[in-house]
Amino acid sequence: METAETCRGCGGDGQDLIKGVLVMCQMCRGTGRRPDMSAWGTNPTASTKTGARYANVKKEKRTEPETPEGISLARTIRDSMSHSAEAKARLIQEIVSHEDTHARLTETFRKKIAKQLKVIQTK
Repeated sequence: METAETCRGCGGDGQDLIKGVLVMCQMCRGTGRRPDMSAWGTNPTASTKTGARYANVKKEKRTEPETPEGISLARTIRDSMSHSAEAKARLIQEIVSHEDTHARLTETFRKKIAKQLKVIQTK
């Protein structure tokens, strides 16, 4: 056997000494020859990760709420006469952003929006 082809782990005898016990070499599986690494190639799971699969897909940015609570709150904001268009757009975008992270409008968030509406009305 050539030295270039012998296993690096066992030196060509196919056995390893682990904790004083002779066991089959894990690198060459007992053959004594160097394993053929060219057949291994790349990791097959790399292309199945979701980042690689959906890298070119751009998510459309929503401008309107989707939940019934969000739709009714946005309607209330849109119907208010004392708010500027910029303030209305900012509050509606806040609702959309909250829905993206929490899936539903929480009671605390509804109170926060109501408080902001009152602040805008008093100015």
